[in-house]
Amino acid sequence: MKETIIGCEESPVGGEDKYCATSLEDFVDYVISKIGSQVKVLSTTIDKDVITEYTIEKAHKVSSDGNFVCHKARYPHAVFHCHTIRNTDAYVVSLIDANGQKSKAAAVCHRDTSYWNPEHLAFQLLEVEPGSVPICHFVGADDMKHNIYRLVIALPHVRHPKVKMETSLVKITLWLLFCLLLQASIS
Repeated sequence: MKETIIGCEESPVGGEDKYCATSLEDFVDYVISKIGSQVKVLSTTIDKDVITEYTIEKAHKVSSDGNFVCHKARYPHAVFHCHTIRNTDAYVVSLIDANGQKSKAAAVCHRDTSYWNPEHLAFQLLEVEPGSVPICHFVGADDMKHNIYRLVIALPHVRHPKVKMETSLVKITLWLLFCLLLQASIS
């Protein structure tokens, strides 16, 4: 609970707009006030809670900028930490597990990380400096990603050997792989 309160009280950074909605009605009203009623909701749709191998089949870019993310906060009642971040691209990534079961994962790439904390785990793992490369990550199953509806633009078909991921919390190996694949696709 304390983390949720602290997170809601923190000042926005890097041109971010943020808001903590304290009810479902408040959440809906806030989303509509920010981006109108033309909303497309993206989320991660993986049902299993086990470690499974996945192949990244393809990634579709669905929007640039205007991306609006809401994270369900850990709190006794409904609290959604919502924020808009500029200089981002949103993707829907198609995954296939070892049994042929298909899933979709929402992902976001931050094109401008120059204002991020240099100690952020992403910079340490990728061995890069803030602002030097885009940083991409999957959006967890409890998060809702709202975008102004736009035409879906297909990225080049992306294939890579299977990697392991834990579905309740995406393992960093898949996250890093996705960062590298998208950086290669965007370049």
